[in-house]
Amino acid sequence: MSKSIYTHVHHIVPRYMGGTDDPSNLIELTVEEHAEAHRKLYEEYGNRQDYIAWKALSGCIGKEELLYQRSKLGAEKMAEMRRGKPGPKQSPETIAKRMKSIGPVNPFKNKKHKKNSKEIMSIKAMGHDRNKKKWLLVIDGNSIIVEDLTKWCKENGYNYSGVHSAYQAKRKYKDIERIEQHERRTDDA
Repeated sequence: MSKSIYTHVHHIVPRYMGGTDDPSNLIELTVEEHAEAHRKLYEEYGNRQDYIAWKALSGCIGKEELLYQRSKLGAEKMAEMRRGKPGPKQSPETIAKRMKSIGPVNPFKNKKHKKNSKEIMSIKAMGHDRNKKKWLLVIDGNSIIVEDLTKWCKENGYNYSGVHSAYQAKRKYKDIERIEQHERRTDDA
């Protein structure tokens, strides 16, 4: 097996360990030697970056797997930073400065909503208040007002999905000639 004629530049002290791009920290290696250097670094320090480099340079993983592993490694680093732990190049001072610049992350932390506030937020999140809706159904020329369409369908032998689909499509459903939704009038508004 012949060695590669291509060479790579390898950091003697990896950048993630504080190594620089200074020429005294760089060495030219063949692809095989470069893979071996990362294997030794991985075995000595256990850093996943070296493991990925070793496997990619030795041909054990392809480009697609290399990209996946690198993106996974990047996501893990971001998660670590979000937890407030210093990454390889972040000092505690850098983190403190960043945290100060973004301000309090969650000003509501360790506080609780009152029960009625939670209900109001839930209703607003849905975009409407389901308790204020009534349904107008016209069956055989007679109009009836229904407050709970689901319950009414069960009691009267109708399929709720079919009735609601007819309402959305503005069409008849069985003997129901017309289905409309109306706001209930309340005095608390």
